[in-house]
Amino acid sequence: MHHWHSDTDKDPYSVRHGFWWAHFLWILRTPTAVDDHKLRDLQQNKLVTWQDRYYYPLALLIGLALPTTIASIWGDALGGLLVGGFLRLMIQYHSTWSINSVAHTFGFRRYSLTGTARLSPYLTISTVGENNHERHHLAHEDYRIGLKWYHLDIGKWFIKLCAWFGLAHDLRTIPESAVLARAGKKKPE
Repeated sequence: MHHWHSDTDKDPYSVRHGFWWAHFLWILRTPTAVDDHKLRDLQQNKLVTWQDRYYYPLALLIGLALPTTIASIWGDALGGLLVGGFLRLMIQYHSTWSINSVAHTFGFRRYSLTGTARLSPYLTISTVGENNHERHHLAHEDYRIGLKWYHLDIGKWFIKLCAWFGLAHDLRTIPESAVLARAGKKKPE
């Protein structure tokens, strides 16, 4: 929904509703229905549908029980729950939400002056490379956000590693000329 209706009233976490809305208050909204045709590829993926079906038990098991169990090996089950479970989730959630709020408010635009998405270098590490959010919006089907080998795009490197081991395939890329055309420019500034 965010990509289909970016920067409009149909965007569930548009920064145009305010920074804090985009950061986390959108969670409190009434969920809207999503067109099943737009989800067909996900609905045909057995792993994704299994994960969706067992989301809550998996979240509790992996997100809280696993770190508690691991830390209990050295006698600190409570520390494992608090640090490995809750603190980790708090950091993870705020890093992820920063893509909706910070990357749509702070930073600079390389491609277009119309959208709210920006390149926010300070989000590079905490968002695993999702800092070039403007390019992500213009080419959301491209697995890369950083194009050059020296761009700190940890997600791209991880996906390439998975492909090398046969765990990912059919990686989609969008030529920079197509991204520029989508932005209405001939070349980046």
